[in-house]
Amino acid sequence: MFKLIKFTVVVAFVAGGAYFAFVVSLGGKTLCEHLVGISETQEVKTLTNELEKKAEDAKNRVSNELRNGLSKFATEKAPSTTEAMGNPVSDEIELAEHSEKDRTALDRLLKKKIQKDNGEHKALK
Repeated sequence: MFKLIKFTVVVAFVAGGAYFAFVVSLGGKTLCEHLVGISETQEVKTLTNELEKKAEDAKNRVSNELRNGLSKFATEKAPSTTEAMGNPVSDEIELAEHSEKDRTALDRLLKKKIQKDNGEHKALK
């Protein structure tokens, strides 16, 4: 119900703003006509050109930095599979070192967390 009221209020404000911008006369012109007139002045055109130049310069700087960074990254030595992933044999040994007591405690913690999460989800509905 609240969402419907909120939606109605938002639509009313948007419709009122559009009516004001396109229908209500402010000194012989509507707000929209004033904005169009302002956008066609020489100052705005000069500002637009300057902003386009600055944006082009920024784009070129970022492009050059990315190109330099990627070329440095590509020339660095990539780690071998063993360095990146570790020694699979030692990982298996670490897994085998966990006791049954550790596994039981972990199972209990996971069950508590799952039950807590399920309770929160039910409370949200």
